Amino acid sequence: MKMKKTHLRIILTIFCACAIGLVISAYATQKGENQMTEAYKPEGIQSLVPYVFMKDIPKYLVFVQEAFGVEIITETKNDDGVTFYATLKFDDTTYFVQEPDEGNPVSNTTIYLYVPNLDAAYKKAVAAGAISVAEPAEQYHGDSFAILKDKWNNQWYLAYASVILDDDQVRERRQKKGHNPQP
Repeated sequence: MKMKKTHLRIILTIFCACAIGLVISAYATQKGENQMTEAYKPEGIQSLVPYVFMKDIPKYLVFVQEAFGVEIITETKNDDGVTFYATLKFDDTTYFVQEPDEGNPVSNTTIYLYVPNLDAAYKKAVAAGAISVAEPAEQYHGDSFAILKDKWNNQWYLAYASVILDDDQVRERRQKKGHNPQP
């Protein structure tokens, strides 16, 4: 019986999820911890993880490495040797990317990414192929940010906390700028 590539992808995805579960279980058991309360997620991964479905993962991986210095933690390849899933990490944050499949269409997203040097990060991202939507500028809420778009139609806010403000200061600065968002 010949299987479709979609079925193989689903089987590989399930296999990867099971393998991760077994590793977590073995790790928790080895440490003598209660699996259900102590090791509920892999070590080094935060509780809330963005999961983005997009086409052409191999090119995306090159882009995020060049533009933002993202580290590839894991890559899962199909039978043709092409990456269709990856776990990525930037600084202290992990996120997942995967090729779309049945039930998981392309899901564009907006990413707000704090960087230590906004101007340098902005220039590096543009050099790697990001399209500038807004150049770096300080905002009324205290962050300075630039807005970029990648070829996968994701929007990137590169941000730097230039001024830390309390709620009253933010409200005052917002009113001075004439920015009054409506609910």
